[in-house]
Amino acid sequence: MWTKNLAKFQESLKSSILCGEPMGIRIKLTTHCRQRIQERAIDIKDIEKVINDPLETFYDKERQNYKSFGKSKDPLIKEQPYLVLIHSKINSSITIITAMWADKGGLKAIGFSKFW
Repeated sequence: MWTKNLAKFQESLKSSILCGEPMGIRIKLTTHCRQRIQERAIDIKDIEKVINDPLETFYDKERQNYKSFGKSKDPLIKEQPYLVLIHSKINSSITIITAMWADKGGLKAIGFSKFW
């Protein structure tokens, strides 16, 4: 199903800045992140959803970044329904460093404490 929207998706990647809804948060994607979301068939709408309404977010003091996750309606692999974002935050601007799919075991390994 995701290949159907690949052209639209690739067009949206030409701009490295997305506008999050509804809070107006500026979301920037690093080059690394753009590559990974293409490889992992991650939809921009899922990224916006996790940023605007995460199931859990925490600050990783060791790596000095934030980690957030949410559940996708249509994950690439059904056994990995959670989308994890590694990001930084400066006021109303967020830079997504990378994005990946995970299962409950992956969430636990990353450091999350809530599982749905």
